[in-house]
Amino acid sequence: MVALEKAGVPTATILSEGFQDDAYASAKAFGMGDIKFAVVPKVYNNITVEETVAQTDPALDEIIKILTTSVNGQAHEDAVLDSRDGTSTETFEGADQFGALDDFNAAFMDRDWGDGFPLIPPTQERVERMLAGTSMDPDELVCLLPPGTGYATVRKIAINAVMAGCKPEHLPVIMAGARALAGLDPQDARGWL
Repeated sequence: MVALEKAGVPTATILSEGFQDDAYASAKAFGMGDIKFAVVPKVYNNITVEETVAQTDPALDEIIKILTTSVNGQAHEDAVLDSRDGTSTETFEGADQFGALDDFNAAFMDRDWGDGFPLIPPTQERVERMLAGTSMDPDELVCLLPPGTGYATVRKIAINAVMAGCKPEHLPVIMAGARALAGLDPQDARGWL
């Protein structure tokens, strides 16, 4: 969606009720915090064709409005999007290392990337130490996590483990937990995420 919008192609996402917070957090993470969604009552993969038509018809006006209205108040071709590709690093500075840590935590909370508890910065060194807790390739896919089918690689899980304050010996258990969540019905997994 981001790539299409960046290329000037309007998009419209149809979102199931109950996923608004996840969708807005994801959109914000990809530099599209002002994106609009058409919301329908049920998840499409859990309903019949007849139910799909019945819940989509009332949303058509909203879908058309989203496709014909500008992103962030600008014409689609002039929209300013975040160009980060997910592999870049970010630097936080402060009066000292504690100020930088405060800025890091504040930025992540502003992006809805935390639960309110302090985060440990996932520096390259800390992530490498965490990866020592497994013999798996860092880029190996561990599982796809609901509700957004996010790719949970060993490295991504290690990064999150560092931010949560885990130790390298915890990594295999955390990966097993991720696999267990991936095996749940998305509605059941929601309470754990």
